[in-house]
Amino acid sequence: MRVFNACLKIIRARLIMLLGFLVAFAGLGLLIAQMNGGQFTGGFEDLSPTFTVISRDDNAIIADGLREYLARFGEENPLPDDPEILQDATFYEASDYIVFVPEGFTENLVSKSSLPLERVGVLNNPESHYADMLTNQYVSAVSAYLSAGVGVGVGVGLPDDPQEHHLSIQKAVASALDELNHTAVIETKNFTDTENLSGRFIIYMQFSTYTLSILVILCVSAILTTFRKNEMTMRNGAAPISGGRITFELSLAGLMMGLVCWAVVCGVGLAGYRGELAGLAAWQIVLPVVNMLVFTLVALGLGVMAGASVSDFALANGAANMISLVLSFLGGVFVPFDMLGKAMQKAAQFTPSYWNLQALQAVADMPAFDRPGLTDFLVPVGMQLAFAATFFCVALALSKIIQPKASPTITEIEM
Repeated sequence: MRVFNACLKIIRARLIMLLGFLVAFAGLGLLIAQMNGGQFTGGFEDLSPTFTVISRDDNAIIADGLREYLARFGEENPLPDDPEILQDATFYEASDYIVFVPEGFTENLVSKSSLPLERVGVLNNPESHYADMLTNQYVSAVSAYLSAGVGVGVGVGLPDDPQEHHLSIQKAVASALDELNHTAVIETKNFTDTENLSGRFIIYMQFSTYTLSILVILCVSAILTTFRKNEMTMRNGAAPISGGRITFELSLAGLMMGLVCWAVVCGVGLAGYRGELAGLAAWQIVLPVVNMLVFTLVALGLGVMAGASVSDFALANGAANMISLVLSFLGGVFVPFDMLGKAMQKAAQFTPSYWNLQALQAVADMPAFDRPGLTDFLVPVGMQLAFAATFFCVALALSKIIQPKASPTITEIEM
C-alpha cells in the first residue's frame, strides 16, 4: 500500500488548507441555514407584515381606518411623506408594504369614481402580497357600505350637509371594520405519521453541495496532479508495482477522501440540528444523507477530470473553485432557482447540482415513505449517478489523451 500511503502524505501536506475550507464553508452553511431556515410545514402560517400608510387626502377617515385594519395583522412603521426616506425603507425592507392614499380618494370613492391607491411593496415578498390583499378587502368593504348609504338609509346616498356627510363616512368605515373583524377558527391536522422536516437541515444540506464539491475536487486533484508530475511518472515506471496496482490504490485513496469529506460535512449538519431531527422518522434523515453520498461520487468524477486535465495543483485549485461556483450557482445553491432566468433554468437541468437540490426538495415535500414519494427522490438521484459515470468516462479519456511530458534528461540518456 505504498501508493496509498503516499496519497495520505500528500493530503497531510495540504491538510491546513483543506481544514480551512471545511471550517469556513461548513460554518457558513450553518449560519445561512440558521438565518433562513424553519420547518417545511406544507401548510399555512400567519404573516405579520410591516406597513406604512401615507395619507395625502384632506379627509383622513378612510386612511385612518385602513391603518387600523392593517394593524390587526401587522405592525405599522410610521414614516414621513419623503420620497428618499420611503425608497430607503423599501430597499432595506423596513416596510414590507407602503400605500399612498391620494388626494380626493375619499370623494372619488363616495362618487364611485376610479382613483386607485398607490402601492409599493418588496419584490417577491409574501408579506407585501398579504398586506395588499388586506388593503383590497378593506377598500371593497368601505365602498360597499358607502354605496349602500350606511347611516342615512339604503339607496338614499350620502347627505349634502358637510357634518352629516362626514359622519356617514365614519359610519361606513366603522361598519366595514366591524364586518372585517369576523374571524373563523382553523384547525390544521397532520394525516401522516411523520413530523415536519427541519428547514434548516435541508438548507444546510443544499449549501453543502458547494462545500462537498470543492473539498472533494481539491483532495482528488491534489493527489492526481502530484502523481502526474514527470518525476513521479518516471519513478512509478521504474518501481516494481504494476500500473493496475497503482491505479487501484489511487482510486482507493480518492474514494476514502471523498467518504471522509462526506462524513464530516453531513456529520456537522446532523450534530448542529440534532435537536430538530430528534423526532423525525429515520428515512427523513437517511435519504438526504444518501443523496449527499451520491453527490460525492459526482464530485469525485469532477476531481478526477480536474486532476487528469492539469499537472499543477494551483491550476487544479482554480478549476475546483470555478467548477464549484458555477455548478452551485446554476443549481440554485446561492440564488433561489425561481429567480433565475428561463434560459438559465433550462441550462441548470444539465448540471448535477440542480438534481441534487431536486432530490433534497423531494425529501422535504415527501409526506410519507411511500412509492410515489420515493420515485420523486430516486429520479434525481439516478440523474446524479449518470453525471458521475459521465465524468469518470471523460476523465479516463483525458488521462489517455493528455500524457505527462517526458523529461529531456531521460530522453538524452535513452538516445
